[in-house]
Amino acid sequence: MRFRFLSLLAFPLLLIFASCEKRNFTEDSSAKLSFSSNEIFFDTLFKGIGSATQRFNVYNPNSQPVKISTVQLEGGSSSPYSLNIDGRPANSVSGYELNGKDSMFIFAELKIDQSKPSNPYIVKDSIKFLTNGNRQFLRLKGYGQQAKFYNDTVVTSNETWQSSNTYVIVDQMLVDEDVTLSIQEGTEIYGTGGALIFIAGTMQAQGTKEDPIVFQGHRPEDSYNNVPGQWQGLHFLPTSKNNFLSYTTITEGIVGIRVDSFSTQGDTIPKVQLNNVHIKNMTNYGILGFSTNILATNTIVSESCGSLVSGIYGGNYQFFHCTFANNGCKCSSDDPGLFFTNRVLEDPDAGPISFDLNVVLENSIAWGSDEEEFILANEGPKDVNASVSHNLLKTSNQNYNTNGNILNK
Repeated sequence: MRFRFLSLLAFPLLLIFASCEKRNFTEDSSAKLSFSSNEIFFDTLFKGIGSATQRFNVYNPNSQPVKISTVQLEGGSSSPYSLNIDGRPANSVSGYELNGKDSMFIFAELKIDQSKPSNPYIVKDSIKFLTNGNRQFLRLKGYGQQAKFYNDTVVTSNETWQSSNTYVIVDQMLVDEDVTLSIQEGTEIYGTGGALIFIAGTMQAQGTKEDPIVFQGHRPEDSYNNVPGQWQGLHFLPTSKNNFLSYTTITEGIVGIRVDSFSTQGDTIPKVQLNNVHIKNMTNYGILGFSTNILATNTIVSESCGSLVSGIYGGNYQFFHCTFANNGCKCSSDDPGLFFTNRVLEDPDAGPISFDLNVVLENSIAWGSDEEEFILANEGPKDVNASVSHNLLKTSNQNYNTNGNILNK
């Protein structure tokens, strides 16, 4: 009984001594850390908008644990960078213990100083690691740029956007009725997640082959390149008129161009004209029209998770020398590339509304992975009129195997 009591007493003492056992940290000055990268790079960012968080690893390649005396962001609290060190939001930690053959995570984020110049500039800092008297540094490098921000903004007078400035749309923006927004060649427009540009007036976007205009998502990292759904798109409202876009790229949105109703100038005048426009990488539609009039020449619409072009409730649609291709998009699509219908609009106030559907497709390509990439659906009481000639079409509808069209080749 006495021996059992002594053994029971000794067991917790062993635990206490074991818990108090000193870890055998190496103090060898040759025991250095290693990093997953010697430099963490951040692509061009706009003031006030944080970067995607960059993650990197710090390794202890030694067999024994080390005690890192200091992990410190050199710029401290004044740095545009901020750190999260192994789950702790802090720009500095001391006495960090890292086991042998183990690693730790550090996350870095960059925000741009609003007081800096408008031209792109380099933003540098470094993270210092002090271990056994060794100083090691990991470089942080990014590019910042000022921009003009439009956040829930109404443009109430004529305005011109120039390539010397960069424009960032946050949430919604409205070009008011009877107001013209002119966009010059080479101008870049970036949209955040909720960015939607409403045009109740007029948009004149006139790029050139050498210096096109670009609408795109605001994230510059390679992982966001050509990813759909990063911003909303352009929405031309019923009062909008005289819209013209040339040598313009619209990418990485949800609906590239949405056009509501005929022009206030009459249903024979195009509400939106596109010339040498490229619309690509959309979540829902490249072009979406509701009872409207759209004219496009030398235009490409590609890579959409829904239809490339969809015209609903009738309307007038003319496409000359255009390419519609839905191969290789970042999401699957079961919708036809081009879909038009004269179905009836059930208006809760005005009752059923219907319009003729008139489609002209000439010297163009409609292609994709689906069996049917070109559909005209007669679903309403109004007429469907189509002039389809000298095109390359992906369709099983042999009615189009005439007028110089080539099917499925």
